[in-house]
Amino acid sequence: DVRRQFFKTTSPSMDILISSNLERLLYEVADRDGGLIATWMRQLKECGSYSVGEQRLDWLNAIFASGFADDRQTAEEIRTAMLSFSGVDRRFDFKIKDEHTVFLSDYAHHPEEIRQSILSLREVFTGRKISAIFQPHLYTRTRDFHREFAEALSLLDEVILTEIYPAREAPIPGVTSQIIYDELRPDMEKRLCRKEEVPALVEQGDFDVLVVLGAGDLDNTVPQLAEILRRKQAGR
Repeated sequence: DVRRQFFKTTSPSMDILISSNLERLLYEVADRDGGLIATWMRQLKECGSYSVGEQRLDWLNAIFASGFADDRQTAEEIRTAMLSFSGVDRRFDFKIKDEHTVFLSDYAHHPEEIRQSILSLREVFTGRKISAIFQPHLYTRTRDFHREFAEALSLLDEVILTEIYPAREAPIPGVTSQIIYDELRPDMEKRLCRKEEVPALVEQGDFDVLVVLGAGDLDNTVPQLAEILRRKQAGR
């Protein structure tokens, strides 16, 4: 039974205290040597450290996984396991990442997931223009949460909305991506398009940090979009 208490500090540093089996494990996540490093201590004695992902949820997942493992594995076993973990497909899944262009895919398809992804991007890429291509997932979810989607997406500098991915659902009259679009922040860059138009928009656009969001089939275009962005980069 792991009980958790958070002590939030100025990003990107974060201190996390885990109480487990009457021992206190202190975790610090900090930017060191160009990467985010998690260091853990037991009763104020350092046990080890490992690299963690750049999304806040990645930090938490990594830290709590190692917190559970601490009772059963050595510090070196935990460190080796964490260093060998390559991440999860479509979760802050970087395709291009350099000083000129960042391109990634993220499965976020609920308003709060989207909010957290955007906030993580803001933390990691401070001061850069953040754009997203979002394909809403399900008519019912769009109907029920269109205002919340718009509120989360309004944290971006730019958003491109495609048509809704229906999955198992039949269309609902009056429910389209337009109802999200109409609630977006008025002064942001925004547009509606069909999924088929996305590659041309990426070809024509000027993107700094670009993320494809959603749980639909727009992710199938990610390899093509990455190739377009690489080709544009090479032509600079």
